[in-house]
Amino acid sequence: NMLYLTTNCFQGNVWKASAVVRVKLSSFTSGTLSASRSVSTAHFSLRVAQNCGTTAYFAAHDSNSSLRVFSWKESSATPTSNIVAVASWSAGPYSSTTPDGRNWLQRADPRLGGATRAGNELWFAWGSAKGGANARPNPFVQIARINATTMALIENINLWDPNSAICYAGLSTNANNEVGASYTIGGGTRFPTHVVGILTGTPRQVTTFTSTRGPVDNKWGDYLTVRQNYPNQKLFCATGYSLQSGAGASDATPNLAIFGRSGDV
Repeated sequence: NMLYLTTNCFQGNVWKASAVVRVKLSSFTSGTLSASRSVSTAHFSLRVAQNCGTTAYFAAHDSNSSLRVFSWKESSATPTSNIVAVASWSAGPYSSTTPDGRNWLQRADPRLGGATRAGNELWFAWGSAKGGANARPNPFVQIARINATTMALIENINLWDPNSAICYAGLSTNANNEVGASYTIGGGTRFPTHVVGILTGTPRQVTTFTSTRGPVDNKWGDYLTVRQNYPNQKLFCATGYSLQSGAGASDATPNLAIFGRSGDV
């Protein structure tokens, strides 16, 4: 029943707070917007989970081995929160070199990029530099799978590759309570490549489009999103992009991928 928005608040170049704002959907047609907010001066870049129903769940890092997970019921004025311990990970430096010598992760950071609820589980995803508890050889995506009732960690999941880096993962849930992902893999012998996948049940990842070069300005990220598809809500739709044979950002080529289990198409 709510639209949720998040923002990071700065004074000059100094971060001061992060906010979640919720607006009643019914107020868009009533003529008077009805909104409330939750502000944190301790937790940077709050990420609200998709598919939350009547309780919004959002999170941010509390440390390199814990998350602060907030629960905000529609009937409550303020959220509650819990600390959830996760496997340790590295906040940088992020580095991955494409075949043409570009560090496509130069602007990467550890803020949460994907969040969704699947049944009674919360999934939160972020990018880690190489290393972490599992000593991954390249930057990777770490996912915390959490019980939404007890706030206990169920599993630490890594999206990783022995030869390339993985980063910028978005998450969402379909009508079958499966978790879909949209992310980029690159470095080593690979130029940045958009990948979509299903992470629950029998996992499956598929390449959509591959770049033919690395970014001249050593920047990547943003615009990698996945959502439940409509009208067939058993499928996912995901956005990504690639760089082709031009220069700079002039040939950044966006793509939309609709995907799911073959039996649900």
